[in-house]
Amino acid sequence: MVRHILLWEFGESFLEHPDFTSAVAQIESAMDADPAIPATFLAMLKQLRGDRAA
Repeated sequence: MVRHILLWEFGESFLEHPDFTSAVAQIESAMDADPAIPATFLAMLKQLRGDRAA
């Protein structure tokens, strides 16, 4: 999911950036380190989409 969000935000050309894989790995690592982060992130996405159940 992180990969898709980065590509949506920065475009497909970001795949060619030398730090792309490292950035994705670091973000996923940070999310794995704190169990509250994924839930908070999903709640934020739901709020941005306008879901009332967020």
